[in-house]
Amino acid sequence: MRSLVQSAALALLVLVPYTANATLMTLSDDGVYTGSVDTDNAWLEENTFSDGVDFWTFEVTSPTSLSIDIASAIDFGISVYAGEMMDEFQALFFSNSGDFSDGSLTYVDGTPAIPMPGSSLDFMLATSGFFTIAVGGDNGFGMDGPHDYTMTVAGLSSHDVPEPSSVALLLAGGLALVARRRAHRSA
Repeated sequence: MRSLVQSAALALLVLVPYTANATLMTLSDDGVYTGSVDTDNAWLEENTFSDGVDFWTFEVTSPTSLSIDIASAIDFGISVYAGEMMDEFQALFFSNSGDFSDGSLTYVDGTPAIPMPGSSLDFMLATSGFFTIAVGGDNGFGMDGPHDYTMTVAGLSSHDVPEPSSVALLLAGGLALVARRRAHRSA
C-alpha cells in the first residue's frame, strides 16, 4: 500500500508541470488588445503546456463580419471556435485547425497551420453566440519569449440601425424644407 501511495505521489509530481498554462481573456468590443506569449511556435505545434497560446472569448448578438489583425515581431496563428472556453484545462484539447478533441469548441475559421508571414484573419460569423479566439506563435523556430503582440479586432460592436419610421420622419422633414424653400422663392 505504501509503495502505491509513493507511486501515485511521484506520478503527480511528474504530471503537474504538464498541465495547460493558457491565458484566458475577454474581448468586450472592437478595439486594440495586448498580450504576450512565451514561445514563437506553440500555436503551430498545438502546445498549451507553456504560456504560448492565448485564448480570447467574446459574444456576438447577430451575424457579423469579423476582422482580426495581430502586430508582433513574430508571426502568429489565429483560430476561431464556436463556444466559450471556460477554464485553462480545456486548453489541453486545443487544435489549431479543427475542433477541440474533447468536443467542447467547434472550429469556425483560422489561418493555415504552417509557418508563414502574416497574422490576420477576415471572415463572416453567420450566427450569434459565444466564440473563442486562439492566438500564438506560428514561426516554428522554438525561440523563447516573451513575445508581445497587439491584436486589433473589428466587427464586435453592434451598430444601431435606424428604424424605418425614423428614416421616414427625416425624409419627410427634408422634403418639407425643400417645398418651403421653393414656395418662398416663387412668392
